[in-house]
Amino acid sequence: MRLTQICSAIAIASLVQACGSSSDSSSTSTDSDGNYTFTLNAVLTNDCGVEAPFTDVELLLQDADWTYQQTYSPDADGVITFTTSEKNINFTLVAKTQSGDSEEGLDIVSYYQASSSTETTYQATYDNLVSNDTCECITQDASLRHRAFANIDEAWTSLPFEGWESVSDTETLFTDVTACRVIDGDWPVASLMVKGTDDDEEKIGSADFISDFTTDGTGEWAVSAVEVADEISLSKKHPDIVISQEFEEGEHFQSAISEDDDTALLFTSHMYINEAYYKGVAENTLSTSSNLYGSWSVTSGHQVISTDYDDALDAEASDDMPSIDTVSFSELDDDGTYDYSGVKNYPMAIIRFTYGYTSVPVTWTMYGPEEGILPNSVALEGYDDIVDSDSYITDTQVTLLKSDNTNNYDDYIEYYQSLESDDFATDLHQYDITITLQ
Repeated sequence: MRLTQICSAIAIASLVQACGSSSDSSSTSTDSDGNYTFTLNAVLTNDCGVEAPFTDVELLLQDADWTYQQTYSPDADGVITFTTSEKNINFTLVAKTQSGDSEEGLDIVSYYQASSSTETTYQATYDNLVSNDTCECITQDASLRHRAFANIDEAWTSLPFEGWESVSDTETLFTDVTACRVIDGDWPVASLMVKGTDDDEEKIGSADFISDFTTDGTGEWAVSAVEVADEISLSKKHPDIVISQEFEEGEHFQSAISEDDDTALLFTSHMYINEAYYKGVAENTLSTSSNLYGSWSVTSGHQVISTDYDDALDAEASDDMPSIDTVSFSELDDDGTYDYSGVKNYPMAIIRFTYGYTSVPVTWTMYGPEEGILPNSVALEGYDDIVDSDSYITDTQVTLLKSDNTNNYDDYIEYYQSLESDDFATDLHQYDITITLQ
């Protein structure tokens, strides 16, 4: 492929310069003839979480080598359905996409050996088609009144917000906070939090919740913090980590912990603690390089989700460079194959290409095993006038995944088909390889 040829140019130039959550996927049983009924739901989601059908998408059914077989279109409800005798299928979705003020493009997504009996969801992005007629949204400032802080290091709210400022040692203002609900429905449970030190330089944290976002004419929501953070001892050696809690369909109390910290402030006794999951996320940059031709980087990551904060605090991104070729990136071969099997026990590769110089913006993402054939190595029926194997690729991102809960590829592909949270993602390791061409 052209990508490998250009990446080789980057590597050569470098050498010259440097000399060296738990639910089951919905399934459909086989019929009396042993056929499987495959169903895909394409949806757009608005600001208050209401889904609407998305119909600007096609499904191209393909064989194991990505050879085209048949095209399917959605009905008025955004549903694509067909029967097949194959337990596992290859297919590619081609959807129109549009974000913010940008022009319309194509989002192409390919699935290798997907389960024919797993109900699949495609979450579309097309901002100009999203309707918020079912939503009520309010944006204004929120004031958190709390105990006296000599210094505030972090402030966070679970709602979208513009920024924050210390009004006084006992008041923190969050600016342009946005709350949305379905009209006449319940407002979300939101949290506001501050962390820092007191006059004795002791670590302290204060927080509270708000679930009524009606306006009173003041243009500001007022919240009095009654939740107090507990100071938790940390092991002597730990990486930088971001920890948060997930409950009431939101992410709360997001906070950064430095590798130099010997304690952490966590809210462990609030009214929602019995339903809360702690999420710890660690990231590590392993290698990076750049020159006139472009740049590349390799990072590692680890996510742990648990009801026990000790588990979440154990998230630790690998310090070991994966076994990949950072000279010519030969894992992506000119013949259209790829091979990341040298990175042991990482069963899935998610490979995303961003194209330049096409008639419309195009991204192409594949969910597949650690080695195989790239779907863009063959002509995409009906779209080969827009993108083909010789099209110029500006950005490539490869994500290699390992779940500590399973080593079975079928579990990986079913997870990304259904987009439902389960045990698969509660202990997840990854490597990210990013290549950007000038």
